[in-house]
Amino acid sequence: MSIIEGLVSYIKNCPLVSEAAYKGPYIDLTKPEPTNMAVQAASQSVQKRYLDGSEVIEANYLLYIRQYADENPIRQEQNIFLEEFRDWVAVQN
Repeated sequence: MSIIEGLVSYIKNCPLVSEAAYKGPYIDLTKPEPTNMAVQAASQSVQKRYLDGSEVIEANYLLYIRQYADENPIRQEQNIFLEEFRDWVAVQN
């Protein structure tokens, strides 16, 4: 399993994502219709190199969420979702 496949599976297991009924997450791009999400690789850097040639690598990914919002209360709900998702990730770690 690749890192991105594992990340997609990880996100699908978040109860907040299933409650919000987001489709996906897709890889790299969201679909044009609302209520879907995607993950994309952002950067990768070597944090540590060992004498045996092995490395500790940090990989960063972006999470895109497509949801239409024309009113401030809807935007506020979306920001609350992102904060709760961030907190869920922190608890999992």
